[in-house]
Amino acid sequence: MNGEKRTQKKRTPEKRTRKKGIRPIFALLLCAVLVLSGCVKKPGSSSDPPTDEPVTASDPETTETPDTGTSETESAGPEISETGSKDTESTETEPSGTSDPETEPSSETETTEPSSEDRPAPDETRFFGRPADPEVRAYNMMELEDPDTGLYDVLSEPRFTAEDLLMMLRAFPITDNGYYRGHDLTDEDRNALYALRNEGPLPERGTEKTEVRYGIVTKNTSVRTVPTDEPVYIKSDGHGLSWWEHFDDLQQSMWNVGTGVLILHESADQEWVFAQGFDYYGWIRRADVAETDEEGFRAYLTKDRFAVVTEPYLDADGLLLRMGTVLSIADPENGDPAEENGDPKEEDEEEQGLLIEFPERDENGFLHLKTAVIKAGMHEGYLPVSPDMILEHAEKFVWDGVSYGWGDTNAGFDCSSFCCAV
Repeated sequence: MNGEKRTQKKRTPEKRTRKKGIRPIFALLLCAVLVLSGCVKKPGSSSDPPTDEPVTASDPETTETPDTGTSETESAGPEISETGSKDTESTETEPSGTSDPETEPSSETETTEPSSEDRPAPDETRFFGRPADPEVRAYNMMELEDPDTGLYDVLSEPRFTAEDLLMMLRAFPITDNGYYRGHDLTDEDRNALYALRNEGPLPERGTEKTEVRYGIVTKNTSVRTVPTDEPVYIKSDGHGLSWWEHFDDLQQSMWNVGTGVLILHESADQEWVFAQGFDYYGWIRRADVAETDEEGFRAYLTKDRFAVVTEPYLDADGLLLRMGTVLSIADPENGDPAEENGDPKEEDEEEQGLLIEFPERDENGFLHLKTAVIKAGMHEGYLPVSPDMILEHAEKFVWDGVSYGWGDTNAGFDCSSFCCAV
């Protein structure tokens, strides 16, 4: 962002016609953004080697300063755009969580971790558990194996030591030029924020494996540097508070509904959990993730039939979904709405809609799957890759007036999230 405020007029669907004169320029700009961003995370990924000495909370300057881009403040909940409204029909299915509903999820819950021999061998036709185009998979696997991308396969055997966890907790120092609670951020403020990470129970050194729990994100959730919703605005010379409050230094990104995460730690008040996803690690609200065992985790993330959101925003049975969100399709035995009440199944599946499995939390915080029929805005499987397909979906952000949002805040997308969504 260059400081110039831009406004975009919302286009009605009938005006969403392509203007061929701008397509070559738009294509070049989009390709440049894709190449430069690479859908990578900020520095401090879990693939970075642990440092010899842990960083002390009172001296954040001893850690590598992350690359802060431009992002906006977190909002309590994004508004659904008019273009996100779609026809839906919901049906309820029996809870499918595999955990004991009598047990409250906590770090003390006993789990039996299967050995590496019990885990299925990698399937060379899949990427992150889903069937994928061979050429696309080959490229993505190359990215996954490159430690500089910071990507992590949550379906692999987790190998986090106590030392790894401390390194991850301390990976992102808080800005020295911040504005917090109506005043300039002080060292006392900074240390109080670091204290929220609840490092007390963790050993400073240790090679033993950290306990891992499994979760599925149930609603779009902010990934935070420390477990708090309170913002630390990044001050910028020549601008005032109205500009600063677009950029919250504690906001890293946002995980979509259906994202699988590995839960490694929790805050002292147990309202937040520290988790590793496929592209980031950080703190998320405990209320935004449903816990399950490894079997349930793998079952949801590796189903052969799945659907991808193809609109910037989609109102799916009251739940806001973002482009690129991947959700499983329910098995026929779980209830096909076209066959309810003895009605014959329609042959036109596109008109009938897709029976999507939405992850929810039950009353004890465990995974429960609710089904709803989505009739528009989702595509079964990944879309075929082509320049025209990329342009078609990138242009939707322009025509629908989707704003930029630092770390995906303010119902927007930041640069890397936009590229990854497309």
